[in-house]
Amino acid sequence: MADILGMDPDDLDYMRDLNALGEGAGFAFGASFKMDTGDLTFLMFYARFKAGAGFDIMLKDYGSATCAGNSGPIGINGWYANGQAYAYFEGKIGIRVKLFGKSKSVNILDIGAAALLQAKLPNPFWMRGIVGGRFSVLGGLVKGNCRFEVTLGEECQIQAGSVVEGIAVISDVTPSDGSADVDVFATPQAVFNLPIGEEFEMVDVDGRQKAFRIKLDQFVIKNGTQTIPGSVSWNGPQDVAAFDAFDILPPQKSLAVTVQVSFEEKVFGKWEPVSVKGQIYRETKTINFTSGNAPDHIPLTNVQYSYPIVNQLNYYVDESNLGYIQLKRGQPYLFEPGSQWIQRGRIRDNNGAEFTFQFQYNAGTRQVSFTAPAGLQSNRDYTLEIMNLPASSGGAIDRNVRATETALASDGVDLEATITNRRAEGTISELQEKEIYSAPFHSSRYRTFVAKVQGQQVNRSGIGLWRPYDIDFIVSFIDSDEGFEQAEIKGNGYTDHQALVSLEADMSTNGYYNQYIYSLLYQNYPLDGNMSITYRDVEVLGLVPTKAVSVLQNNEDLVYDPAVPLPTGNANLRYVYEMVWWFAHDYYDLREQASRRYGGNPPYPAPITKILTTRFPVLQPGSYPIYVRYRLPGRTEISSQAIIRMEPK
Repeated sequence: MADILGMDPDDLDYMRDLNALGEGAGFAFGASFKMDTGDLTFLMFYARFKAGAGFDIMLKDYGSATCAGNSGPIGINGWYANGQAYAYFEGKIGIRVKLFGKSKSVNILDIGAAALLQAKLPNPFWMRGIVGGRFSVLGGLVKGNCRFEVTLGEECQIQAGSVVEGIAVISDVTPSDGSADVDVFATPQAVFNLPIGEEFEMVDVDGRQKAFRIKLDQFVIKNGTQTIPGSVSWNGPQDVAAFDAFDILPPQKSLAVTVQVSFEEKVFGKWEPVSVKGQIYRETKTINFTSGNAPDHIPLTNVQYSYPIVNQLNYYVDESNLGYIQLKRGQPYLFEPGSQWIQRGRIRDNNGAEFTFQFQYNAGTRQVSFTAPAGLQSNRDYTLEIMNLPASSGGAIDRNVRATETALASDGVDLEATITNRRAEGTISELQEKEIYSAPFHSSRYRTFVAKVQGQQVNRSGIGLWRPYDIDFIVSFIDSDEGFEQAEIKGNGYTDHQALVSLEADMSTNGYYNQYIYSLLYQNYPLDGNMSITYRDVEVLGLVPTKAVSVLQNNEDLVYDPAVPLPTGNANLRYVYEMVWWFAHDYYDLREQASRRYGGNPPYPAPITKILTTRFPVLQPGSYPIYVRYRLPGRTEISSQAIIRMEPK
């Protein structure tokens, strides 16, 4: 039919843009008729006639797709109809004659006519009608064609949506919208239905598989127009985010939490923002809440780490003169008490002795810092305090009382007399000292950590076997009148969960390692250029697992509690040297890799020959020194260390 109308078939595809939206519900129907007589002959005449007619209609839901220059979805709530009707006729009549001995067909009449009506509606309405035809008489002696086209309405230039429009990413935001008296230490959360930043694939509205990812554009808390400083932290799957405010939330304020995400599409290997209707597509959720009161002190739950440690059992008074309290959330208002107050630090014992000191609060780091006062004693119970002290003693108790004199009058009598009235103006207040931080601790029997370790006596050392693998280990039993506390062995909530005591083997004089292990496993590491340990993370214990030494004692959760008697007697410490276990597993890991690589087909490189032909060396009697190290909470550097020699017989 396009031939009859003299048009390119693509010009008749009036649904090209709309059909690009491959997704969407709808229905379609139509009917058609066509006939073709084939070649007809009568005597020297021939003829052929073709005709056809039909229609098709489709009604489809295009969702949020819009037309350029228009707002709102097309059609009625996204439902849009289109249809067309057509008819055509073609015919030719001719005669076959011989000319100069050759047969030749000459068309007497060749004619074609067609009509097409196309429509899309409603909102916007568009219709196009085309009528056309061609004719040729006497083999082209007279020929011509014609086409008439009429267009009504406005054709929709589609602006496609995106499949991501149907995805609700932000599932929930806390605190709940409209909540009141929210704790100023609260941590707002955003919960997402899909992991943020993780690539996923979906079939887009154009029917093509595409790669998308979600980007967190915004997670903020605002106090009016002021943005509250903080940072965002994530859970493992990246589908829950928490806003960690730098300081506590402003008290008794109306606050707003806004979370915003957008989508990105991978286009030729690069991530590009997903746009819908010419705008970057974003999803936003805002909730409002009112904060409660701020505390007038530093809660211990707001301490990330400190020194002295809260409830510390073994404070070594000469280990360091550094003192500090690191807050999780800043509370700067506590350190702006006003002119009527003086702030001081104080350490006092249960006998009434007091040691005062000055301190500084750094709002940028959220840390209180000070120099520990001299004079603290060993094996004492103490309390560390930050105090607000009255700047003056206040004055006399009658300082607000005012006196007024009133003259007395008498009829006819020469009298000079007055009466005095005393009245209290307002009230007086006596400021009392106010504690804004308080943490008990106990000082060790030893003034330094090194002195404590040097006071430990090795009772005996022996070699044992890990069953069922029959791998050697060393254990040394230690006599000590003071054990390690929880903060030293395991760490706790007041050390930022980092142990203060660490152990590490000294390999410099370790004969077993230097004679048997080093050349076998680590001298030429990685073996054969790229053969490395695969079963463990060598950053944890070290390539040579020197950190595989541990301390054990009967009670590993000792903390200071003023209501509980202090532990006495032998602490029953054990130092356990576990390095041989890791040596053996490194050996079997590398040996297995070497065996797979060479498959028993020598010659081998020398390091491979050594590991394939050498049995794992058993532990030898000798001296196995270990470092026992101490560091302050929140610090990475070692403050002191001492050596214990494990000498199994």
